[in-house]
Amino acid sequence: MNQEEIRKKAEELALKIHKNRYYIILGLIMGLFLFWGLSVFRDYGISWDEEIQRNRYLAGLRTAITIFAGQDKVPEALNKEEITSLGVGRLGIKLPLALIEAAKGFSMTNEKVFKIHHLYYFLIFWVSAFFAWYLLRLLGFDQALSSLGLLLYILCPRILADSFYNPKDLILLSLYTMEMCLSVALVKKFRYKTAIALAFVCALVTTLRNALVFCAVIFAAWYAYNAFITKDKKKIIKTLKELGITIGSSFIFMYILTPGMWVNLSGSISKKIASVNPTFSHGGFDLVAGQLLNRTDLPWYYLPLTMTLTIPCVYIIFNLIGVWGFTKYIAKNLAYCIRFRTRIDHKLNENDRILLIILLQGAFWMFYTFVFRPMQYNLWRHFYFYFIYMVVFAICGLRVAFTSGDAAKYSAIAFTTISLLLTMSWIKLNHPYEYLYFNPLFLSKAARETVQDYWAVSYKGLLSQIKDGSSADTHIYPDLTGDLLFGEPGWENYHLEKLEHTAKYRILEGNPGDNNFYKIFKTVEVDDRICESLVKRENYTNLIRKYYYENGEFSGDNTEHSVYESEATLTCGTDGTDKWIKIEVPDDITVNEIDFLYADTFGINDSGKYVMTTEKDEVINDERLYVSEDDENYRSLPDKDLLKESDLLGINCGEKPLGKYILYKYENRMESGEPAFAIRLFGEDKNTPEKGEVFFNSDDTKTALSQIQYPELFDDKDLTFKTFGESSGEKAVTIELKDDANAIRGLHLDCGINFMRTGRSILIEGSKDGSNFEPLSWYYQAADDYLFSVPASYRFYRISQTDNTHDGFSLSGLYLIR
Repeated sequence: MNQEEIRKKAEELALKIHKNRYYIILGLIMGLFLFWGLSVFRDYGISWDEEIQRNRYLAGLRTAITIFAGQDKVPEALNKEEITSLGVGRLGIKLPLALIEAAKGFSMTNEKVFKIHHLYYFLIFWVSAFFAWYLLRLLGFDQALSSLGLLLYILCPRILADSFYNPKDLILLSLYTMEMCLSVALVKKFRYKTAIALAFVCALVTTLRNALVFCAVIFAAWYAYNAFITKDKKKIIKTLKELGITIGSSFIFMYILTPGMWVNLSGSISKKIASVNPTFSHGGFDLVAGQLLNRTDLPWYYLPLTMTLTIPCVYIIFNLIGVWGFTKYIAKNLAYCIRFRTRIDHKLNENDRILLIILLQGAFWMFYTFVFRPMQYNLWRHFYFYFIYMVVFAICGLRVAFTSGDAAKYSAIAFTTISLLLTMSWIKLNHPYEYLYFNPLFLSKAARETVQDYWAVSYKGLLSQIKDGSSADTHIYPDLTGDLLFGEPGWENYHLEKLEHTAKYRILEGNPGDNNFYKIFKTVEVDDRICESLVKRENYTNLIRKYYYENGEFSGDNTEHSVYESEATLTCGTDGTDKWIKIEVPDDITVNEIDFLYADTFGINDSGKYVMTTEKDEVINDERLYVSEDDENYRSLPDKDLLKESDLLGINCGEKPLGKYILYKYENRMESGEPAFAIRLFGEDKNTPEKGEVFFNSDDTKTALSQIQYPELFDDKDLTFKTFGESSGEKAVTIELKDDANAIRGLHLDCGINFMRTGRSILIEGSKDGSNFEPLSWYYQAADDYLFSVPASYRFYRISQTDNTHDGFSLSGLYLIR
């Protein structure tokens, strides 16, 4: 090939690249976006709603198996109460996820399951981004503006983050974008393959939120109208046939994807019709820009306000320009039509007519929120589907700017470019916390006074910072919900606490500040604001005594087999309207913190579950605390040494001892009876015997023995693990004491709360010969962490779970008391 031929080939290639440059740009954007998503989907924590939506599709799968194979073929994993309680469930777009779990025998860990979810949700959003680009092309926007629209669609930080872990609202946005695109394509040129695709998408939409087939219904009505105004019978019949096939196909798809229809077709249809109104049932309050708003009585401006707070300025500015410019254009044409008595649809071209329908749809949704005030929460996530309207009319606004002279054009290009670059830089800097984005114009106030991590997805990142050692028994109270990774491999030593002040670590929203009780351990910071905090309990490992006060009487925790030789003296009484509790600290105990935990019930309720219901705000008033060295001269404690929070009133003077006498006075507002307290003393007991510890977890029988730790205080000759695994169909561990372990006075078993907060029965048995076991202790645990004590008069001990309400149980620590 000579030089001239090379030159011609190069020119042809350059011409071809120039001609297809926008398709190349499209491919680059989509390719880079896919690469980014595949690289980061593991970075995001698990939102609390993901488990709920997972149980829904597993309930749907359970219904399908029951119908086609029979109840006896339903896997045990699908018979859990949290699944069976959902009834027939629903499959819909989650069907592939259900099939993946079934193919793996429902044996995947929660972490793996939800990482697959995150990848799947992102891929749906990635596909919808192509539909967003194609929609803009169908509406007549050129390649450059359509590519800009694609960037706007994928670069809104909150939308981007939610595309990984929002199991409903972002999927609805993705499906709604596809629905709008296919509806427009069908109106412009009817093709059966497009009609079937639209039918399938609409069926998926109805499994999530019926009302959002609104877009397709409006375009179907417009398609029918165009046929009827021709008065051509053949065209009308053809149109009705086409619409009938589309609607019928959608119903078939909906039937296939909705197990409830297999069970009760007419009832399911009635329920769907009744649920068309897109309102929501969760009451409560939301903090928005410093205002505490009742979800059942939201102001008319709630939707535009929350969108403005959380969307970059480029979307808002050009969206307003686009809506204003197009409305002005329509008004001008409408005036012309009124003047000359002609129909406006004759005056407008096809793209303008379709864009007008889209504008009216968007206006309808906004008008709906203004007038009917549907319940919303977590800002505007229930209206995430509205985002496609924002993108379409932002591109309209850019088109207005591009056609308004060079000054407006280049200003719009510069502003959009800078805005997108700054947004991408912000995303890179704050990944994976993009959902905490606020419009920079409102950072000074609104961002700090608005709900932050609603989905609790930052918890994983915070909890992973805890480094208490492989043998640690760490109890954690999340402010909102527990991360589903608890109970998974690598998280065996972490336990959720239902009662916040019994935990070593707590997760709190915002910046709670340090005090004598908790110190900030780690934070999630975005834009110089602390959005979530992990705080650490100052006194956690030095709990020396625990008492209960109920009905005017005191009882100790594990007093029958207590390892503590000193008992604090507790008395109570009344001075008129005042009630009081006095604690006398023994000489051989130093106390520097006392907690009063308020509850109305301790022990076992009618259902056999341990309960501790907070009632502080209803029964306690005018609390005062005093300390004294001689029981005569009492001084009140300053506020800095007190913590009044939810179910706790605590006294903590730092490292200084509180004193020999502590007096707590309060006013009792109960109509009858006395409030209940759990009283915990923290400090140092010089008579506490040494303890040896062995930590293990019974969820993983293969690696349990390798997880055993022997601290220096413990001599491993004292016992062996005889068996570890199944016993009579139950998970169990059997311990054998060796003959030379005669120095041991008792065993204490520390049973940590399971990560789903569901109850489990722990049975402890003893045997002298390893065959005939006698029950020693039984407890149905549903909330708090408890310590079991049994005598050392047996050689063999067996710990098992008799009521398998969850996969396995966790015995956090074994203590041999010398």
